[in-house]
Order: sequence, then C-alpha cells, then structure tokens
Amino acid sequence: MGRSSKQNPNKISEVEWEPGEVTGSPILKELAGWVECRLVGTLPAGDHTLMLGEVVNAGIGRDLRPLTLSEAGFKYSG
Repeated sequence: MGRSSKQNPNKISEVEWEPGEVTGSPILKELAGWVECRLVGTLPAGDHTLMLGEVVNAGIGRDLRPLTLSEAGFKYSG
C-alpha cells in the first residue's frame, strides 16, 4: 500500500467512477482514456511487487490534454 493510500485509504470515494464492465475495477470518469486489466501474476521487484495484468477492456474517455512526464515532475535519463 502506498504512503498516500495509507494516509487517505478512502480517496477513491472523493472522485466520480463507475465499475469496469469486465472486472468491476473502478474506472474514473474524468479520464482521457483507460485500460481495464485482469491480474494474472505478481513478481517481486526489490522493495516493490510488480503486478502483471492481461488487458481485457479499454476505452477513450473525455477529450482532455494528456499529462506529460515533465508536467508531472518526473525526470528520466538515458
């Protein structure tokens, strides 16, 4: 569980969402697009767990400008 989830475990209740057609996973309504996956496995990855999913549904949401790595504050080299 991530730190922000630990501090606010009910944060999904603060946004509009609907259950995914295939898995019932929350699909947020204010998205440019979404991918619904079924969990098929997990792998240890250092101090994290890598989740492997099979795409079972996807869609296009609203016409929104995508968030870029730069705007999100992420930096990659290489």
